[in-house]
Amino acid sequence: MTINNNELALAILSELIRLNIRSSFFGFNGTFTPQELNSITKMTLKGVSSLEDIDKLPNLTELNIYSDDSSNIPHTEPAEINTIYDFSIISALKKLQVLRIYNDSFLTTLDLSNMSELRILYLMNNTFLSTLKGLSELTNLEEVVLLNNGLASIDNIKKYIEHTKDTAINIFDLTMFPGLFGENSKNRHYIEEKLAMEMSNLTFAEKVSFDDGMYILDYYKVKNMYQRVKQILRNLRVTMPPSFEDLKRIHTYIAFSIKYDYDGLEYRDRNYEATLIKNVKGKDYFMNRFKLMNTSYAAIVNRKAVCEGYVNMMIFMLNTLGIVAKQVKAGVDSLQLDHAVLKFKYDNEWYYADPEKERLTKEIDLFAFSFEEFSKKYHLPLKEYIENNKPKEMELI
Repeated sequence: MTINNNELALAILSELIRLNIRSSFFGFNGTFTPQELNSITKMTLKGVSSLEDIDKLPNLTELNIYSDDSSNIPHTEPAEINTIYDFSIISALKKLQVLRIYNDSFLTTLDLSNMSELRILYLMNNTFLSTLKGLSELTNLEEVVLLNNGLASIDNIKKYIEHTKDTAINIFDLTMFPGLFGENSKNRHYIEEKLAMEMSNLTFAEKVSFDDGMYILDYYKVKNMYQRVKQILRNLRVTMPPSFEDLKRIHTYIAFSIKYDYDGLEYRDRNYEATLIKNVKGKDYFMNRFKLMNTSYAAIVNRKAVCEGYVNMMIFMLNTLGIVAKQVKAGVDSLQLDHAVLKFKYDNEWYYADPEKERLTKEIDLFAFSFEEFSKKYHLPLKEYIENNKPKEMELI
């Protein structure tokens, strides 16, 4: 049988060599026996442009689709990036038990409706993934992590909660809270009832750059954050739908009302390496404490954070208003991408902002720049060039 997708054919051949079914690449012409294709149960794809023919692997149970994390790579450096524009064929993989998709800038819709055997689902850092179909229908889920995608909600959250009462890992992106539970009292009452009965362990997480991890929050902490944000928005007299001036007032409020956490930063710098090296009692507690200053929770509840906390607070506030917003890594004085800024979408246009750096100038002069304008002020990662359709930078991939 011929695999017309050359990238997939080479990946299949590599897997057959790993399984000692084939011995080398020599003489390869893209054809496989049915027995060889039947033997493939796991595939990892990286740097591919199509999923064509993957349905010719009838026994595939694990599929990993990875791109390099271009949000951490300077735009002057090459990276291995998938350019898959059609993911619909995944729905034909009815035996799939494990699906992971990381760092994809082209995935917009994913349909899981036919994957009744799916047990493990990790969707992380897929900026434009805004529609996820069929998740609430799956009854065998053991691990679910939906982090830093473009998802605001899922279909039928009540059914999802019912089907995942025994799920060991069950993490949604923090920015999904407003759409799922924010103003929906029926959904709030339902999840709170299930949590009280220990029939759900749904938690929320925010991606943070420190320790390359995520900060996990329980439902009630996020509810507290949401209520505080709603009060701030009322105090700022933000309208619905918000005007551009409303967004600027939010930016201004965050810039000048949050204290930069110099003490927390000094504490982390002094203790992190010792905590990492030694078998410190309560190590998980200290690692979470080190991450805290990078979170929206620190900025909203504790009123102090570092730059990433400022940005994450603004992202959560904008998401509460139905405004799509994402964190962006940037370099201020060098190509080292060690500063957090954000971009948000308004009237179908993307704008960039930096609420934390405003405190240095006491002026509002880092709000609502276009990509072209902002890239002259900051070094931006490859991801931004890809997602802003810059052909010359795409040639680096």
